[in-house]
Amino acid sequence: MIDYPLIRLGFYQSVSIAKKNPVNFWVSALVNFIYGVTQGIFWWALSQHSQFLGFMSQHYLLVFFVTVVCVDNLYMMLFGQSSMELQRRVHNMKLDTHLLLPVHLPFFYVATSISLQHAMLTSAALLSFIVLHITLTTPLWLALVHLLVIVEGSIVLAAISWIYRSSIFWTNALVAMRHSNPSFKVMIRPLDAFDGVARLIFLFLIPCLFITGVPAWLVGKQFDWTWFAAQNVVVCLLVCLANHIFIIGTRRYGRVTT
Repeated sequence: MIDYPLIRLGFYQSVSIAKKNPVNFWVSALVNFIYGVTQGIFWWALSQHSQFLGFMSQHYLLVFFVTVVCVDNLYMMLFGQSSMELQRRVHNMKLDTHLLLPVHLPFFYVATSISLQHAMLTSAALLSFIVLHITLTTPLWLALVHLLVIVEGSIVLAAISWIYRSSIFWTNALVAMRHSNPSFKVMIRPLDAFDGVARLIFLFLIPCLFITGVPAWLVGKQFDWTWFAAQNVVVCLLVCLANHIFIIGTRRYGRVTT
């Protein structure tokens, strides 16, 4: 059951933080805007080369760029702060009071850590999504599929972040997280926290395929039920894995603190 009072509490808390830090609000928006413009210039430059267009059409590039922008901003607004809050509390040994709350703790952190600093660019990204599909006269069902897989892409990124940041239950040798490209937030984890195969899967294969690759391909190239099903299966598996690792970590945390 969805805890609507908790979601409202998180929203009001986010509004309060945004009002108290207007400079941070605008600086965060500016940084993400510059990042989006840089991405746009990069893909536009590639689209000018005929060799590149041999295997990627401008139609696909537009879909891919909008997918990247939407996924990044949705992640930063809805999920970016939640795993960082978990990391801070475990690092400072202050998780105990939250473990006693009668709520699912990952959901609690997501609901109470919404970052409205990214609300403007998230709205702009969703507006570009609407303009894209109106311009391309995309069928309604395919536009809805695109929106669904964009949300799933941000969930994949959030799940990977939770999996890696949950390693704090086993090690305090952490690298300070910075507000930057969400992919960098994942990749700057300690390299010795996971073995080579795990790093290959979580840092390369899954991000390349299921954060933006498959979502853009399904809409920009060819819709395929097999890949659509694979996208949904991967999302479910990663969420379950992140939750499982979190549960194991909290049990270990309880043994250490007691």
